[in-house]
This record gives sequence, C-alpha cells and structure tokens, in this order.
Amino acid sequence: ASRHSQIVFTSSSVKVTAPGSGDVSSAASGTAVDLHRLHVRGILEIKGRRTEVEVPLEVRLSPSELVATGQLELQLRDLGIVPPSVAGVVKVADRFSVSFEIHAHPLAR
Repeated sequence: ASRHSQIVFTSSSVKVTAPGSGDVSSAASGTAVDLHRLHVRGILEIKGRRTEVEVPLEVRLSPSELVATGQLELQLRDLGIVPPSVAGVVKVADRFSVSFEIHAHPLAR
C-alpha cells in the first residue's frame, strides 16, 4: 500500500450532457441549486497502471457548495490485478464499481 498510496485522475475533456437549471431544490438547505450532468474523460492511475476512462457526473452547484457524484465501472484485470480465488471454488468477480461524492466550498476571502 505504501508503494501505491494514491489514486490519480487527470481529466482530458468534459462534455455537458444536461446543462444546469436553477429550479432544483437542495434537500438539505431548501435553496435553489443548478444541476448539471457531465461526462468527464481522462486517465485513471491505480497501482501505477494508467487506464483511460469516462466518468458520468451529476454536479449540483449552489452559492455555498459544489457537490459532484458519480460511479465508475472497472475491471480488476484492467488494473493489473488477477481476481483472487479460494482453492478454485470461491471466485471474485473481475468487474467492480467505485462510487464517490465530492464536496467543494469556496475559499474564505
């Protein structure tokens, strides 16, 4: 784990699939937020292996916060990992998903 302590994503392009609309209400605050749907293409680096991916994102933008959520389907073999098995009886699936939620706030001035 110390040899590969980071997962790095470097974006190369962003495509807007549904532009923002100001009529969505935030459940937490009740304030209007802009909802955007994007597809972000780039390179994902895990365990030193680079894989090109496209990540669908839902982005909610309010005056006080940006929240991006997404899910990415990957395969262990694409990352250089052989799916383990126990005595050839119990096998681990090659395909898995990674879900994430990112919160960003403006810097205080």
